[in-house]
Amino acid sequence: MAEEEAHSAAETPVETEPHEYFACPECGAKVEVHAKSCSGCGVMFAEEGTEMFQCPACNTLVNIDSKTCPGCGAMFVESEEEAAASQEPPARAQEEIEAPISEVKTPPKPMKALAPEPSDVQEAEPEPVAAEEPEEKKGRGAFGWFKKRKKESEVTEPIGERIPGLASTSEEPERIPEPQLETRVQAQPRVRAMPEPVRTDAKDKGKDLARMVAEMKPILTLANEKDIDISESKRLIDEAAEAGRDRQLEKALEFVNRSRAILMRKIDDHLASVITQLREETGVAKDLGGDVSRALTYIGEIERARVAGDAEAAFVYVDKVSNELLPITGRYKEAKNRTATLKSLVADCETLILDTKEARTAIIEASKAFEENDFDRVEMMVKQATDRLYRAIPDRINEEMHAAKSQLIEAKMKNVNTTPMITILKSVRTLMKAGDYQQALREMTQFKEQMRKVM
Repeated sequence: MAEEEAHSAAETPVETEPHEYFACPECGAKVEVHAKSCSGCGVMFAEEGTEMFQCPACNTLVNIDSKTCPGCGAMFVESEEEAAASQEPPARAQEEIEAPISEVKTPPKPMKALAPEPSDVQEAEPEPVAAEEPEEKKGRGAFGWFKKRKKESEVTEPIGERIPGLASTSEEPERIPEPQLETRVQAQPRVRAMPEPVRTDAKDKGKDLARMVAEMKPILTLANEKDIDISESKRLIDEAAEAGRDRQLEKALEFVNRSRAILMRKIDDHLASVITQLREETGVAKDLGGDVSRALTYIGEIERARVAGDAEAAFVYVDKVSNELLPITGRYKEAKNRTATLKSLVADCETLILDTKEARTAIIEASKAFEENDFDRVEMMVKQATDRLYRAIPDRINEEMHAAKSQLIEAKMKNVNTTPMITILKSVRTLMKAGDYQQALREMTQFKEQMRKVM
């Protein structure tokens, strides 16, 4: 008997009270109606009757009376209109609100997400705005809460996502801006504005430097074509380029100005010498019966261009004067140049102690013939003296080369750098093979000077 009762009791199911469920709005899990949080995702629920809004920073549901967000900790401030309405609420609005509050006492409803803690909720009467929206609270259970949450998200989510902290209306508290953002925004313009004058000044100086160097190039080329010494000016230009690479623009500009001043002074001296020679040649042409009126006009143009500092124009008129006088004084200029070349060759030979006695005698006789306008005799005397010197130069150069080898060996024993001297000797050998004896003499003299410095 007892076994039958036990068996029947086991087969009869235990009656349980029916439970109501609703789907969690966040994860869709089934949650009891009276649950405070979702067992699946852990989200917390608030009663439907409680006024909520979304935090503009993190979109967390926050009680309407909260001063801070329980999700991210952001602080809220009320707008001026809400503060005035909360401080002096109309008496009629309070009477209209008090009656519905006593009637809306219903059993606990499903909770909304992230209810605020009791300490954050202030026991204050709802604002008059809440009395104008009783129809929106007709929904019951999870579906009523879900519809309200959907409507709020349509209005607040796009603004909160795009401009966090700035989506505040007359019904929603405003967020206090973070002070760090203000500091960054104000600091950026100062950093940009400070170096602008310096950059502009440096840019202008760089343009001036490039312009001045570009202007110097044609002047240097012209001076080099006219056999004017440009070594010092080129050295200063190189120093200016080096200073420019180091961003020392003022120093570079100073070097360029000095280079230009030195070069223009040498060009001016050269033009003065050329004008003197042209006037002398014009006098010779006049003595020879030639017409020199146009040549004198060109000489006047040379002087005007020289005063104006226009070297290029001055040399153009120099060429015009030379071309104008060439048919009259061609042989005169040739004889004069040959005599000057012989004098220079004699001076170079004397540096290596060559016998130049006969050559000097020939120079004296050629000068007398030149004064008598006997240009044929001048040419003959100069050619004879030059040939005698050219026959003596190779033997003398060979003697100096043998002596140079002994000097180089001695210099190496003293740990002296002989690379520059060896380079000079190689150049001398090349010039001798090419027949440029005068330049070979000059470089041999340079070798001897270098050896005297290091020994």
